[in-house]
Amino acid sequence: MHGRWMIHEQRDALLIFFNGWGMDEKPFLPLVSQRLDVYMLCDYRDLSLPESLVALAAPYSEVHVLAWSLGVWAAWKNQAEWPAAPASITALNGTLQPINSRFGIPPVIFDATLAQLSPETLTAFYHNMFPSETTAMEFMQLAPVRPWEKIRDELAQLRAAILAEPGFAGGKATPQPFGRVLIGMQDRIIPAAAQRRFWQGHPACRRLEIGHFPFYAEPQWDAWVNYEPA
Repeated sequence: MHGRWMIHEQRDALLIFFNGWGMDEKPFLPLVSQRLDVYMLCDYRDLSLPESLVALAAPYSEVHVLAWSLGVWAAWKNQAEWPAAPASITALNGTLQPINSRFGIPPVIFDATLAQLSPETLTAFYHNMFPSETTAMEFMQLAPVRPWEKIRDELAQLRAAILAEPGFAGGKATPQPFGRVLIGMQDRIIPAAAQRRFWQGHPACRRLEIGHFPFYAEPQWDAWVNYEPA
């Protein structure tokens, strides 16, 4: 993974953000925070955490983890290497079985996305992250600048790694660290119904009227960390 600071002002609290597939820091530049420094992880061609992560988190009195989309699985995969005892751990629009007809993206759709990936289909994917074209166009003004071939390689690496893991029956029965789960009821990437099935029985699960990429609806990092279950 690549790590980079989004906000670094020597505050008391740190947010470690596991980004989604195909992303970099650019779409998240509008987000601000009142109390958090924010360190973003992305590019899952290499699924190991940066060696510096524990050291850079050490000065903070409070550490939070937010994982979004396929970053939920990537965060789970590396939980043993996180800084100790985060104050909160949130899964947003993702599951731990993300290539699955019941609990994630149907395999036929995932495989077709990979096989047909091009600059044009990647743009279509970005548009599908949003329930409205207005918000999609806002994102496209800040779309990731990574070469699409590297984004394709990242998806291939994620596919191989995800399918190599044992299957899960659902979130309730799965050893997992997420204390809070947020499900976007307008998610067209990882269907809301699949997310609900996976996390069924989770004691702190909240359904929100958001699409897959919800950050422009609430462009404060603090809000995504502090959401409480209904």
